[in-house]
This record gives sequence, C-alpha cells and structure tokens, in this order.
Amino acid sequence: MTTKSETKIFEYKHKNGDVFTYEDSTHEYKLNGIELPGTTTPLKLVNELSWDEKGKMTDKSQIIQAWAIKMVTNEILDNTKEDRNYTSKEIETITLEAKKAPNKKFTGAGISGTEIHAEIEGYIKIAISKGGYFKDIVSDIKQVQNFIDWAVKNNVKFLFSEESIYSKEWMNCGTVDFICEIDGKILIGDIKTNGDKRRYGGKMIKGKWIEDKAKPQSDIHIPALWQCGAYLKMATEDGARKLIDKTDGVIIINIKKSGEFEESLDVRVDYNVDSLVRAYDLVIKLYKEFRNKY
Repeated sequence: MTTKSETKIFEYKHKNGDVFTYEDSTHEYKLNGIELPGTTTPLKLVNELSWDEKGKMTDKSQIIQAWAIKMVTNEILDNTKEDRNYTSKEIETITLEAKKAPNKKFTGAGISGTEIHAEIEGYIKIAISKGGYFKDIVSDIKQVQNFIDWAVKNNVKFLFSEESIYSKEWMNCGTVDFICEIDGKILIGDIKTNGDKRRYGGKMIKGKWIEDKAKPQSDIHIPALWQCGAYLKMATEDGARKLIDKTDGVIIINIKKSGEFEESLDVRVDYNVDSLVRAYDLVIKLYKEFRNKY
C-alpha cells in the first residue's frame, strides 16, 4: 500500500490566477513558478533546540554529537582486539567504517519511518473514501495498527489526507498529513516517526547515565507544534488553497519504529491556535532575516 515511492505531480489554480504546483520527484513546491520553502526549512534554525522534562531549553545538537561520538567509539572498540597490533591501513579501515555507525542506527533493518508514514496515509485515504472512519480496516504492520487502534478508540473522522497547501502571505508551503474531527473539533494532524525506542528520564551516576523506568519521555517536541501552526494558517488562508474555514487545534501522533505506543506520550493535542500561528510567523521572519543577510 506504500504510496510515497510513487511520483506525484500536483497543480492547483486559484481563481485569482495563482498557480501552485508540487512535484514529488524533485520535492519542489512553486507558486507562479517561484520555488517556495517547505514548512521544515525555516524550522532548521530552531529545531536543534529541545526541552528537558523540567522545561529547560537545551541544545539538542550537543546531545546528538555526544551520542554519535559514543556510537563511533563503541564500534571501534567492538572491532579491535587487545591481543594484536594493527597496521595503519587496518586502523583507517576500521575507523572509516565506524563513522557509519550513527547512520546505521537511524536506518537499520526493518520498516522505515517513511514506509510507516506512507502506509498510514494510504489507510487514511481508504477511511475517507468510506465516510471518514476506520471500519473493518486492519494492518499486518504493528506500527500502522497502533495508529488505526488509536483512531478507532477516539472515534476519529478523517476529512483530508496528504494535501499540499501554501501561504501566499508567508511565501511558504507544505503537505499536511491529515485533517480530522474528534469530539466535534477540527484538528490539523501530523504524523511523526521520532525515536526508535522509548526514552526515559534519569540521572548521571558516576559518569554513567541511569534510566528511570518510572519516567518515560515523549519524543514530540515543541517545534513540531510550530510546524502544525504553519499548516493551521495555510489550510484556512483566504487567497491561497483554503481547505477549511477554521480549525480548533492541532494533533501530533508519534509512531515509533519499535512498535511501542502509549497514547499519553505519543499523542499531543494543542488548542492554542493563535499562539501556534504566531510562533511559526516568528520562525518565518527569523528565517527570512538570516536568508537575506547570510
């Protein structure tokens, strides 16, 4: 059912004469022939920031660097033995191979995040064709079934799936994963596949990180909400490709590659529509300031 690998060309002609296009093979969005940045491009300025369990802002890049160094070091240690001497060429080969360790971790065996994402979108389209609800739909992929079970449990009605939209005011664009209705509220939905396994809080003891299984952590971070803030404006903007008149909030579903799913941690809803739109508006302004000067 995976559809992401299929080449997709989309064209929307507004009554005011604007032409908005998207080509999947090049991942290019254009408005009247002018290439537009996607929602995640401006967020690259801020997505290195994260927040710990106490709400303190941290620099995620430093965390990632430390993790990558540890992965490379462990790979070298695992592939060398104390009881032999290595030639300079062997050391070079082992080190160069070890540098691939972080990427192997992200792209290891099994279903990928892209495949999970595409499978879910395919099932959402089926649900929409049948009135918007998941009825008698099952998947043999555990991660996808987690999403289906969540939707059935919460009586989610899907209205749109994978729609390319834009803001003429911001000159920015993106593809919203889905728009749904839950308990009478219209929500902009985004599917994430963050984190291979569940993260836990904890503390350093004698230089070693000790997890606390009583403190499971969510992998849904604040910049993801800001991204949905962009979709909020795009989906309702007059003079652009308006899908709906108004929205009540956003919802983010995180589907882990490991198959773990806990609704309290892997689903995040935010009804602060104006705040989310303002937040992304500031991101856009920051992006344009840096783009023009650097």
